[in-house]
Amino acid sequence: MTTSIWPQPLIAVRDVQASSRFYAQILGAESAHGGDEYEQLVSGGELILQLHRIDVEDHHGPLAASDVPLGNGALLWFEVLDFDGAVQRARGIDARVERDVHVNPNAKQRELWLRDPDGYVVVVAGPSEYRPRPALRKESVTAGAIDPTGGRKDALDAFLEAKLQEGFEIETHTDTHAIVAERDQRNSFLKQLRGRDAGNRYVVSVDEHGEVTMIPAEPRRS
Repeated sequence: MTTSIWPQPLIAVRDVQASSRFYAQILGAESAHGGDEYEQLVSGGELILQLHRIDVEDHHGPLAASDVPLGNGALLWFEVLDFDGAVQRARGIDARVERDVHVNPNAKQRELWLRDPDGYVVVVAGPSEYRPRPALRKESVTAGAIDPTGGRKDALDAFLEAKLQEGFEIETHTDTHAIVAERDQRNSFLKQLRGRDAGNRYVVSVDEHGEVTMIPAEPRRS
């Protein structure tokens, strides 16, 4: 059955950029927002985690009490196809290990329990026989091998080169995703199409077929 629910967990952190690097490196995820106050991490184009700086209230008010340790009672569980690759990446950045690699006897899956920079428990789990997934090529989803042929990178590079010529600037750039912004909004064709109050930042992504899409991004919060 196809799901109609997509989790979008958000945690309050002290250093958004440090937390972004931690999760991106371990999970092989990518930044889809950037900034010092708020971040979105994506994998395969899907949002998997949001980060929000603890002292920024924005429109919703405080998200966590500053005098209470972060992470108390919360565990962030991520199932990954390439469990061994995630373990290697965690060891490569000297992530704090709470429980080393073991088999969960109830879930029948391998797990590695870590602590993130703010003390949240992060559980990286391998596949389980209880949750069969569609057949996927493992090499196509592991970090550094999202684009094994290089076709997605080539398509994105060509698209971004054209946008640079149109007056855009690149804020962030990976092999398959980028965030771009308009330098000169007065002469922006996209701005004229979308209206005077439209945002001027865009998320660019390229799928496995080399098709590039560009959609408005949330305004930068910092």
